[in-house]
Amino acid sequence: MKRIPRTDQTTVLDGFAIKSGNARIYGPQENGGAIDCDGGTPTLRNLRLVGNHASTFGGAINLDGNGPQVVENCLFVANTNDRYGGGLFCGNPQAVLRNLHFYANSAQLGGAVSMPAGILRDSRLYANSATVGGGAIHANSYGPGATFENLLIVGNSGPNGGAFRFITAITPKISNLTVVGNIASVSGGAYWADSNVQPSFLNCIFWNNEAPSSPQLLSPNLGSSGYNLIEGGSVSHPTITAVDADPLFVRNPDSGGDWSNGVNNDYGDLSLRPGSPAINQGTEIVGFSSPLADYAGNPRESGFGWDIGAYEFQQMFESYFPGLTKGGDENDNGLTNFEEYNRGLDPTAPNSPSLNAPRFGGLNLVFKTREGVEDSVDNWEFSETLKEDSWRDLIEGVDFTIISSNASEGVLTREIQLIDPPPTFFMRQTW
Repeated sequence: MKRIPRTDQTTVLDGFAIKSGNARIYGPQENGGAIDCDGGTPTLRNLRLVGNHASTFGGAINLDGNGPQVVENCLFVANTNDRYGGGLFCGNPQAVLRNLHFYANSAQLGGAVSMPAGILRDSRLYANSATVGGGAIHANSYGPGATFENLLIVGNSGPNGGAFRFITAITPKISNLTVVGNIASVSGGAYWADSNVQPSFLNCIFWNNEAPSSPQLLSPNLGSSGYNLIEGGSVSHPTITAVDADPLFVRNPDSGGDWSNGVNNDYGDLSLRPGSPAINQGTEIVGFSSPLADYAGNPRESGFGWDIGAYEFQQMFESYFPGLTKGGDENDNGLTNFEEYNRGLDPTAPNSPSLNAPRFGGLNLVFKTREGVEDSVDNWEFSETLKEDSWRDLIEGVDFTIISSNASEGVLTREIQLIDPPPTFFMRQTW
């Protein structure tokens, strides 16, 4: 176990494995079974922290004090703590924790992390457990309240709060989480909090969590919360607007009978399928919006609005038609799969080649493209000779004006009028 209180931002610990550290004695050495960072401001990255133990704060890592502490790209496995945070404790409001993986850690409170302050984003918390509550995450009034963004929280367990347990006067901000398959033996399968906590939930999915009482959320109070997808709706929580519909994950998690044994656990693929009710249904509230990228690093927003959950559905050909190649012709109608997709059609269905095809009427051209996706193409090129080096892009205001633009059922129809074209010319659409 290493105590590092007097460090600054030039201190970097990178690429180490720390195993079986033990901080059991009372006094300053009882925190952080692997690393106790009390007051320093190092960067800790690419660490493997396995089987460490502490008595009070942070089975593997303890972060305290003030200053820009950073922990990134680290793996926490089977660390334990007698009290707060099986994997990590963070009481520093300036700490940034990102791209972390917590698996099978345990503590009295906060099986993976106990985090009254700081930011935790872009991380996975799987199969952690707590003997009192907060199988994944715990927080109390030690800090002002942390921020949690883009988290996958699956298969965690505790008596009160299978995933979260928050107590005393804190105001955590919670956005774009996917919280699935967590279990509380008493109440709050996903979330448990007392009456002093004022959380804000934004664009989160709470699905298929379990408890005898309140299988999703148990909280007397909620702060300024926005849209969320919550199994069972938002009963008794008038400040939350909830969608109650199957989120349509690509692959649902499966415990194989017991999350704790780790043998047959499948944590699923929690990205969204086409048609998911979480797509484009997110929102923002004053002073609080979705992060600019999703768990996988893809930009938000993709489409007409933010998506609910940790993953932003990528509005692209590959997402709508996985397994098809752009240049193939799945329905043998003479058009490539991408040509049909770009026109707003289904390349796996029998379509006439003329359906949604561009058409000329005098100097006017009407064409259709798929609306609201990242990779639709409406670029047209112009040539008078058909020679390869003669093609050039049509320029709005120089070569054409837009007459109309109308959207309906995912298809955008545009009509343009050419400006003084030559007597003979050729046009093509490119992608």
